[in-house]
Amino acid sequence: MVHSMATGVGVRARAPCGSAVGNRFLLRVDEIVSGRVGAHKMRRNGRWDRAAGALRGVPRAWMTEHHSSAVRDQCPITGRIKRETGATDINIAGEADRRARLVGGASAPSSRAGRISGKGDGLGAEPAITAHRVFKKFRRGEQFDSLRDLVAAHLRGRRRSLARAEFWALHDVGFEVRGGEAFGIIGPNGAGKSTLLKLLAGILRPTSGSIDVRGRISALIELGAGFHGDLTGRENIYLNASILGMSRRETRRKFDDIVAFAGIDDFLDTPVKRYSSGMHARLGFAIAAHVDPQVMLVDEVLSVGDRVFRSKCVEKMRAFLKQGVAIVFVSHDLGTVSRFCDRAMVLLRGQEAYTGPATQAVGHYYNACAEPLLIRGAEEAAPARVSNVRLTGPDSEQELTTVRPGEAVRFQFEVRYDMDMAWPSYGLSVIRMEDHLVLFETSSSRLGLRSPPARRGDHHAVCYDFQMNLPPGEYAIGLHIRERDAMTYAVQDAYVSRLMVDSAPVSGGLVYLDPHVEVSQLSHHSFAAVAM
Repeated sequence: MVHSMATGVGVRARAPCGSAVGNRFLLRVDEIVSGRVGAHKMRRNGRWDRAAGALRGVPRAWMTEHHSSAVRDQCPITGRIKRETGATDINIAGEADRRARLVGGASAPSSRAGRISGKGDGLGAEPAITAHRVFKKFRRGEQFDSLRDLVAAHLRGRRRSLARAEFWALHDVGFEVRGGEAFGIIGPNGAGKSTLLKLLAGILRPTSGSIDVRGRISALIELGAGFHGDLTGRENIYLNASILGMSRRETRRKFDDIVAFAGIDDFLDTPVKRYSSGMHARLGFAIAAHVDPQVMLVDEVLSVGDRVFRSKCVEKMRAFLKQGVAIVFVSHDLGTVSRFCDRAMVLLRGQEAYTGPATQAVGHYYNACAEPLLIRGAEEAAPARVSNVRLTGPDSEQELTTVRPGEAVRFQFEVRYDMDMAWPSYGLSVIRMEDHLVLFETSSSRLGLRSPPARRGDHHAVCYDFQMNLPPGEYAIGLHIRERDAMTYAVQDAYVSRLMVDSAPVSGGLVYLDPHVEVSQLSHHSFAAVAM
């Protein structure tokens, strides 16, 4: 049996080791958080259920403001929970720590195998997060997540059919994040982004390597995962806040701000099982954002809410950055990553492909995503080679690096083929470098041009003429070559050339329309002085 300490008077609640956080929770939240009950029982469906599992695995030291004595609880499965009196260190080891973090946030710095340590002495010059040569291994073919499922399958005579092949979800990943810095992690699905965040939050342990996290953590990974559907939004605020480490006094003080941020005033006393997914996310983010962290981990939380909520979240995170909070931000919204993050890392198949400025990282990501769509010949050779790429004026051979809005541009390149292609299609794209938004894309086949067929060894020249009807900024000119009806490319490079549009800021938006304006007076009115 493991003992979980409730807040307030410190009444102990017992729950079996291994029970999930919040499992079969039947108590009123205010009773649990205030500590007026421990192993309390309530009647439901004609039988008695223990409610102690709700706060199981959450050390008392996390949930109260003032403790003078060390708290040590021993469990054969979960290990030891230890708080050192009079120090700023709080070291949590074992399963109880990880289960407490599963609710979507973590409130205490921790020390765990493989190793994560926290010291609440400020971020200063030292990195808030340091990951050094982190490896994480999983096993394919695992069909059972619990002992219950394994025993049930065994009794039914079901046997595991898949081989126990192991694979590296993360392989030799390392980075640092300092206080006041936003660090993005981008990559295709299955690259290991969420796994890395869970390692940082302490939900998982690395197979090898070290992770050092300094300061209080708020992990926005699965927002609302600790909510109980039968409880109201008001009650779930107190429950979730207590699990995230906020005292009841602190929750009361921030309650109005949490409700206002979530925008659920009219539904505060409605059970959360009636909430939409967007309302769940808003409430979860609002609670986690008021934990006052030193380190924030964010995983795709902005993809659920509407435009207004996303703007509020970004502004809140910008306020955290000004306060010196280190933020690790995972998202498929590459525009937000390039605008919000200072640096970013590209993960591909669990490995670090690039780490550097966020805008450049997004460019690497685009090129990496194009790799599976490229045709490869013998020995991984490209079936076509592009050369002599240049941007010039329509009547000049001098290469351009800067143009004015609306100025005519000629884009030329040459192609040498190592394969046959019956109907080649040559593409053109323009991408805004600020947020990597594709502003324009076309191809020779879309424009109605039937290109001459290509044979192995043929040498073709391609020329595009267009006007840069774009506002001031930096843009990437890209190209692609493929068979007209094919879904794969012989060549694809969205950042083959760069061009700067420069002029006085006379317009905004996505395009430049070369506007002209006239104002004329249609009538003339004389105004008589009026005595007051």
